[in-house]
Amino acid sequence: MLFRLCSLLNPYDSLKHLECDGLTQVFHRILTDEQIEHTVNIGEVIHKPTNRTIPIHYWIDVGSLRIDYRLKMWFGETLDIPHGVFYKDSKSSVCYLGEPVDVPLLPMSVIQTLIKPFDSEENVDLMFKRRAAPIPLDNGYPIMLPCPVFILPFMN
Repeated sequence: MLFRLCSLLNPYDSLKHLECDGLTQVFHRILTDEQIEHTVNIGEVIHKPTNRTIPIHYWIDVGSLRIDYRLKMWFGETLDIPHGVFYKDSKSSVCYLGEPVDVPLLPMSVIQTLIKPFDSEENVDLMFKRRAAPIPLDNGYPIMLPCPVFILPFMN
């Protein structure tokens, strides 16, 4: 399951414009569509060595695994901060205190909007011309490409 989750979710880590709530919405949609049982949580996270607290944070649990790609955004890029998909008990430097929360499943059109970088050519085209080619889909999910892709507007 660890490998499957990493394969599904790691490509979305590059979406630095999404914080924990937005990325959790994207992951919730993907996991639901893939029929992977999961729990979305909201709560606080405490970094034990420094006693720093993030008072509002979202993460996802899948059995004994935890999904959190945005904790380092708040605590910094130190090695003791967990990142990605990891076993709940494998990182003792942080303490997650929270509870499950019902999160509505966003439509795929909203998910597609969330995953578009704000400065992408496609978004610029959408904002100014209101006509652009749709994002190509793979298995119903937008394809995550490693570099900007310039999509030409539809021709009349």
